[in-house]
Amino acid sequence: MFLQVAGDGAFFGNVPWWVFPLAGIPLMLVMMVGMGLMMRMMMGMGGMMGMGSHGASHGPADAPRRPTPDQASEAEVASLRREVADLRRQGPLDIARERLARGEITKEEFDRIRGDLE
Repeated sequence: MFLQVAGDGAFFGNVPWWVFPLAGIPLMLVMMVGMGLMMRMMMGMGGMMGMGSHGASHGPADAPRRPTPDQASEAEVASLRREVADLRRQGPLDIARERLARGEITKEEFDRIRGDLE
């Protein structure tokens, strides 16, 4: 449509329509390489934003790292290890009794488990 508006090729000369997409491919590649270089340069300057080992910092370098919410503290890990060790020492019926006492299972579920174990 644009070629027709331009007046039968008067604006573009006698260039066939398929030249324009072919010219666009190398230009797109040059643009993508340029963007990649720009991203690499910006990631290299990450220290200016407090992410690298050089540049401005937002706190002391030897500050302890805070655990993220998905990381457990040393005390939590030790507690879980003790609990797992206790569970391994107990039998399945003992575990079912504790779950019944805590209200995690009903009496009917406990009876079914006991029947399955016997």
